[in-house]
Amino acid sequence: MSENKDSLWALLWGVLVSPGETFERLSAQERPPFLAAAFLFTGIGLVLALLLMPKMQAYSLWMLQNSPQITPEQLVAARPIIGIYVAVSSIIGGLAGPWLYWLAVAVVLKLYDLLNAKNSRFGALFVVAVYGYLPVLLSAIITLPLMLVTAVQNIPWTSVSLAALLPAQKTYLYFFLARCSPFTWWSLALWGIGWAKCAKSKPNGVLIFLFGLWLVLSLGVAAYALSKAGAIPG
Repeated sequence: MSENKDSLWALLWGVLVSPGETFERLSAQERPPFLAAAFLFTGIGLVLALLLMPKMQAYSLWMLQNSPQITPEQLVAARPIIGIYVAVSSIIGGLAGPWLYWLAVAVVLKLYDLLNAKNSRFGALFVVAVYGYLPVLLSAIITLPLMLVTAVQNIPWTSVSLAALLPAQKTYLYFFLARCSPFTWWSLALWGIGWAKCAKSKPNGVLIFLFGLWLVLSLGVAAYALSKAGAIPG
């Protein structure tokens, strides 16, 4: 196998256009390369978080300004705290968020692996979680300019999900469609394909498992979002 085929960019491109072949090649290696991709994704995520930070600070301040429970004195006192809180959470989220995401995905894949009496290495499944994250990252990259140009009050309604096809509304359907992102589905499919290559199995069952788990979580998150929708002004 040539060095070119094992390069980071070739692997990333392969995950997008030929995931089966790429994950098979990765799973065949005792120590599949993933740190370069992980650090690249983390760096991009941190840059996105820093670029979005001023907008999120403005949104948090707008939320306070439109909260009937906040007095003018409390608002003045909260201004510097809000700025620091958003800055710190943006940096921590940008650095730690992807790794926690990959860990959660790898744990889910390993759980399915155990339920099916397979013996895939957890490290290999973590590699699958990292590379399969690429569509989620692409979604964040596409969403960033939309967030930057939208009005502050429209931040909660800005996404590349199916909810973008509807006008902003505080309904269960809207909040569920906000979870329906083609990029998320793409990543779910990649994780399923990756697990199948690691376990030397067919992807049908794991795809049903992953999409079923996504559906349950999405229904729950939509219900929670609806219960908190009253806190959003407007």
